[in-house]
Parts: sequence; structure tokens; C-alpha cells
Amino acid sequence: MTTNFCYYVLLACGFNFAICSLLETTGIEAPKCGPCQSQDISKAANKWCSTCEEGLCDDCYVHHKANKASRYHIIVQVEQYKELQPFLSTLKTKCDLHDKPLELYCPNHENPCCSCCASINHATCLGLTSFNQITTEVRKSCHWEDIHNKLEDLLSKIDEIMKIGLGNKTRLEKQSENRRYTINELRRKINGYLDSLETQLLDKSDEILTKEGKTIENFIEYFEMKKQIIMELKQNFSNLHVIATDTQVFLGERKVEEIMNKEEESFLSKLNGPDAMESNLEFIIDPMIAEIFSKLVDVHLQRKMSTPSLNVQTKPTTCQIICDETAVLLTNFNTSAFSKDTTISSII
Repeated sequence: MTTNFCYYVLLACGFNFAICSLLETTGIEAPKCGPCQSQDISKAANKWCSTCEEGLCDDCYVHHKANKASRYHIIVQVEQYKELQPFLSTLKTKCDLHDKPLELYCPNHENPCCSCCASINHATCLGLTSFNQITTEVRKSCHWEDIHNKLEDLLSKIDEIMKIGLGNKTRLEKQSENRRYTINELRRKINGYLDSLETQLLDKSDEILTKEGKTIENFIEYFEMKKQIIMELKQNFSNLHVIATDTQVFLGERKVEEIMNKEEESFLSKLNGPDAMESNLEFIIDPMIAEIFSKLVDVHLQRKMSTPSLNVQTKPTTCQIICDETAVLLTNFNTSAFSKDTTISSII
């Protein structure tokens, strides 16, 4: 049998065929006691007999266990039965197309089918068997245990993956904390460098200010000296008209003009020199400094494969889903034997 067939049998073997039919047709949520209902007594069941496919109240449960014929029936709590209802409701035991019970099983398509589907879709299929016989003998196979082991293995893998995930998170948190120390240490070193750079820049600024200030002072002193010369020249020129003779006035005017022209040339020469230029102290910041700092150090996430594979390994089993002696009921299905309304109610 292939995996698909084994999977379908897994779904069927854990739950009784009649229970699934009952859920689909009535949607039971709170089963009533079957024996009491047969006596027209409505009583809630707190047990469920999977063999008899009916609920049992406390009194009927006692009689059920005492009866020799039902002493070894499989009986569970109603709460357990209710827990399975959502899953049981997904198991279809009737044909979606014809609304008829799934009575046959096609090993070629690995699917159960109703009698109508058998005549229409499985006419040339070999080995159609009774679906009821398959579900009856499935409890004798080892496939249930195999799937149970697979589920256990899968849960173990999931736990391992979750453990790895939690370990990964813990490791990241620890690495982040360590990086915080590294970043703080880097910040301390950078701050130390910036403090040193600040001292150098301030010292250089003071040095420039002292040197340039002295130059400006000399420049001002020069013009103060020239101012005194011009003021004396002006005073002499004013007194010249009051005290001196005409000849002295004539010669004095020319002397004043000569001195004034000479001083004016000296002024122009001084004003065209570097000492007369306007001075400004500028602090230059390289526009690339932000990019340089961002590239100097960075944090990024590194990934590598460490998650275990989810492949569930199972040991091969020698058990079969269906006994080798299972009879092949049909080897060549003749469509003429059925009409569209034909129903096979049982196959022996």
C-alpha cells in the first residue's frame, strides 16, 4: 500500500465508521444515553462506547460492563469523545457527489468510493474491496504505531527546533550585551580622541589669535604714529599763515605737500599689504566626516544554517495494512451491471 492509502487508513482506524456518520448527519455535541433513549427516556450520557457507537449514562454503564457480551467494549469519557468532534467532523464517510456511504475501496486510486462512483469512475480498476473490511483490519496492522512514532519524532524535532531558536535568541541577547560594552569602549576612545582634538584646536586657535592680534596691534600703532605726524603737519601748516612771511608760506606749502604726498604713498603701500586685510577665524569641518564615522564601525546580522532537518526517519515495517488473505472481490468491474441509481449495500 502506498503512503496516501496509509494516511487515509490512519484517519479511519482511530475512529469508528458509524461515529463519523453520526456526526455528519446529526452534529452531536452532547450525546444522550442510547439504552435509555430506546426506552423513551432522555438522559445525558457521560460515557461513550465506541464498539456500540452510543452513549451511556452511569447506570447503563454499570450494566454494560457487567454484561458478558459487552464487558470488553472500548468505553471512553464523553469529554474525550467531544474533544474529537472537530477532527471527526472533517472525516467524510459519504460521497460528496452522490451522498451515499463509502462502501468500496479502490487500491488503484487509493480512495474509498460509493457504488455509483465505482460504476462511473472505477469501472476498469482492479481489486475493488470492501471499505468496511479495510477499516476493520486496520487495527491489526503496525501502521498506526508507525504513524504514532512519526508524530512523536516530529514533535521531538519541533521541540529541538524551538530549543535551538530560544538558544539563538539567548545568544543574540548576550552578543548584543557584549557589543554594548564594545560600543561603549569605542565611544570612550573616540571621546578621548575628540577631547585631545578639542585641546589641539583650542591651542591652535589661541596661537592664531595671539599672532594675528599682534599683527593688528602693530598695524594700528603704525597708523597712530602716522596720525601724529599728520596732526603736527597740519598744526604747522595752520600756524604758517599766521606767523611766517609770504616767502616762508610759499616754501612751507610746498614742503607740506611734499610730506603729505610721501605719507600718502606710505599709507597706500601699507593698505595694500597683508596686514591691512580683514582677518576671520574659521572652523572647517570636513563634510565627509559623518560618512567616515558611519563606515568606521558597523553592526550587521550574520546568518548560517544550523536548524536540524524536519525529515522524520522511520524504520520499515513488515506489517501490512490489509492481510494478504484479503479477497479480491472484483478483477474486472462491468459497468453494465449497474445503473446510476444502483446501490451496493453490502459485499460478502
